[in-house]
Amino acid sequence: MKKFPSVRRWLSMGMLSAMLGTAMPPAAQAQRPIYLRDLECLIVWHSGWPFSSGADISIGRELYTSIMSTNPVGITCRLPGGPGTVEMQYGIPDGSKQPPAIIQVYVDGSEVARHEGESGKINTFLVDVSNGRSLAIDINCSRKENCSSNYHFLRFHLNPGASSPGS
Repeated sequence: MKKFPSVRRWLSMGMLSAMLGTAMPPAAQAQRPIYLRDLECLIVWHSGWPFSSGADISIGRELYTSIMSTNPVGITCRLPGGPGTVEMQYGIPDGSKQPPAIIQVYVDGSEVARHEGESGKINTFLVDVSNGRSLAIDINCSRKENCSSNYHFLRFHLNPGASSPGS
């Protein structure tokens, strides 16, 4: 005949679990990235409207899914405050004659970063925007000719609670 644990044993195990649960510090909760277009933003100038794409594109002979594509554009957004980084990954589809992008990032009106991409590869750009109130991003062509095609973004996010190394 099998013996079942007594009610007293179940209660003592439950008490021990409850005590350990309250004595242990809560795990830090990771905050999810925020798509920059989900922030309160204004398009301040543009030669093409940024739009969500979801299109599959080839960059450097690899397949990626674009979340947004845009021609040159200027965007200004309100930041939620606290520590955070802006992360952008972008590229130009294979076969496009579009010149690389130059991306300038401003926090509270001051330029904090500038990045010129390269054709044929995924360009990754991280910028610390900790404690900023506003964010402006200018996406421009590095040359005047052939600027009518889109830059495709694979990531265009604010990572709240994160800051860049060394900051």
